[in-house]
Formats: sequence, structure tokens, C-alpha cells
Amino acid sequence: MILLIGISHLLAKSSTVLYFSQISSLPFSFKFPVDYSKRFQNNEKMDTISDRHHRCLFGWVHVSTTIRLILAYFVLFNVGLGLLGLPWFSIYIGLSGLCLCFFTCFHVYKKNDRMMFPFYLYVLFTIFYLLFLGGYFFFVNIFHKEMVKEALGDHSDSISFIWHFADIVLIMTHAWVLSVTSKCRKYFRWVAEGGQKVELPTTSTAPRHESKPDIF
Repeated sequence: MILLIGISHLLAKSSTVLYFSQISSLPFSFKFPVDYSKRFQNNEKMDTISDRHHRCLFGWVHVSTTIRLILAYFVLFNVGLGLLGLPWFSIYIGLSGLCLCFFTCFHVYKKNDRMMFPFYLYVLFTIFYLLFLGGYFFFVNIFHKEMVKEALGDHSDSISFIWHFADIVLIMTHAWVLSVTSKCRKYFRWVAEGGQKVELPTTSTAPRHESKPDIF
């Protein structure tokens, strides 16, 4: 009985070896199914590496979305600048800024980096203009305090403080907008050069700092 069991075990092992040897001798090569989940994870990781240079707000928002929010803000800013009318030529600056915002919106849609340079210059101009307004109001508040009290009433000191604080916040915000606009122009230039169409390898044996795509 034990002898029969041993013989059957040897026959089963020999048949298994013969089966796999026949598969290896076939004209085509047999491959096991590909684990597409791992390949997707690798591609997603490489896309994140190539895309992180084009994000703002601590990496939460893409630069193309950020520039659209900035343009919406500048539409409101120019409307407020025109309605303020202080000094009188602020109306013309607001109207010019509105036209430039609509012009920039079109080229953001077209992803044209060159035509965004006028908007960059306009943001730079608004920084100096806000500095001028802050200095102008500061000068008036010191040397013509009675006139300011007549215009603003009894709460002139509080309104002056709020005005200067808002002016500083706007200057800092517009300085940040300059960096976002520059980053957006680099992103559009990268897209124009075919950066999104480059197929990144799924695996890489090179160190992490060598495997980053050169997008700038």
C-alpha cells in the first residue's frame, strides 16, 4: 500500500514537470497578468512630482485655478478703485485695469504666457500706486487733520487706521500676485513646449533628485 502511494506521488510530480517544460517550449512566451494598480500608482506618483512646481497656496490649488481667482479679485479691485475716485485719476486707472483683466482672461484661456506680461506690469504698477495712496493719505492726515475730521467725522482716527492697515494688506497681496503670475507664465510656457505630453517612466533606478523632470 505504501509502495503504491509513493509511485502515484512520483507520477504526479513528473507530470507537473513535464507540463511546465512543454509550456516553456511553446513558440510564444507566457506572461502573467500585469498588475495595473501598481502601474497606475507609479504614474500618479510621477505626475505629482512633475506637477508640484505649478501649485500655489501651500500646494492645495493649481496655478491655473489661482490665476483665475486673482483675475476675479482684480475685477472687483478696479471697480472699487474707480468708485473711490480718490484722487480723480483713479477712475481712469480702474477702467484701464478692467480692460486689461478681460484681455488677460482671454489669454489665460488660450494659455499664452507672453500676453500675460502686461498684467504682470499692471500688478507691479498697482503696488507703487497703493504705496502712493498710503503716503498721500498719511500726509493729509498729519498736515490737514481738521479737514480729515470734517470729511470722516468723529471716528476719523479709527477710519485712518483701518485705511492704512488695508493698504498694507493690499500691497502684500499684490506682491504675492506677482509671484503667482510669474509661476503661471512658466506653467503656460511649459505646456507650450509639450511638457504635458512627455511620457514619464513608471519606474526609475536613479535617485529622486535625478528623476525629476526638468520643467523650468
